[in-house]
Amino acid sequence: MRIDAFTHIVPTVYRAELASRGIDHELSDAWRRSEPLINPLLRIEIMDETEIDLQVLTLATPPPDHLAQTDEDASALCQVANDGIADIVRDHPGRFIGVGTVALGDVDGAIAEAERCVSDLGLRGIQLFSNVKGRPIDDPALSPFYSYIETLEIPLWLHPFRPQSWPDYPTETASAHRIWFSLGWPIDTTVAMARLVLSGMLEKHPGLNLIVHHAGALIPSLAPRIATTYREAPGTEAAVLERFARFYVDTVVTRGGGSALSRAIDLFSIEHVVFGSDFPFGAEQGREFIRYAKQAVADLGLSEQERRLVESENILSLIGPRSLPPDVGSL
Repeated sequence: MRIDAFTHIVPTVYRAELASRGIDHELSDAWRRSEPLINPLLRIEIMDETEIDLQVLTLATPPPDHLAQTDEDASALCQVANDGIADIVRDHPGRFIGVGTVALGDVDGAIAEAERCVSDLGLRGIQLFSNVKGRPIDDPALSPFYSYIETLEIPLWLHPFRPQSWPDYPTETASAHRIWFSLGWPIDTTVAMARLVLSGMLEKHPGLNLIVHHAGALIPSLAPRIATTYREAPGTEAAVLERFARFYVDTVVTRGGGSALSRAIDLFSIEHVVFGSDFPFGAEQGREFIRYAKQAVADLGLSEQERRLVESENILSLIGPRSLPPDVGSL
């Protein structure tokens, strides 16, 4: 069984809601180019073609709180999106697992929506973004939300976002050359992970499990620098990296990513890597990125047991085998 644990979708009801509000954004063209982003039936056809048994559905960026004018509006957008994802899962049993999204500008509202997602909608996790409209993800004000997620015993999906309006240099007014996306997103993920670790937020919330997009961004490549910078004394380089190893990461490493994925496994361990493709982005209506992810895993030369861990068992350990639709069967 192969479960794609990090894919993106835009429910039609959510797209209609954005249109009714006249909301456009910097990723609108990418949305328009991707038919499987809005068409579940086409998704299933491509899943069958590319040997993907199940997909975990997360709301496509930008985050609702980036699109909305107020925290209240952001929460309303999340509710529409989450209802839409839950409907897709119900309409296509056996193929999809749903993840909700919350707007952390209103912590109490985010807690209530997370509860609704799990208890009422049957969603199996919550997606966060690498910042909260520019606020750090380790802001102490978010601690009650993290505490509540621990009680729900669900994982968090961590996706990067940095808007074009964030300049590359303080003397500018916007990012140039799409750097906000090409480099800004992995940088923002890296900073978010570092803040959660170095602030002690993960230690404060030991029950949190976070699945980080893009194989942990720059953390695996910069691990030696991180270890040296934050060692408590000579010879203690490994201590801080053990704290980073709390994260789970996916296999989204694009073309020729086997070496990057190998570094991620060295840091996070084979038990903390889940198969993910970033579908349906990339060429060929998402087929390209699925192919890259499958090839990166194949290039690792894993044993059969290790391959099962990456392709299905690790994600099921987080969301629970009960998340499998009845007609999928056992592993």
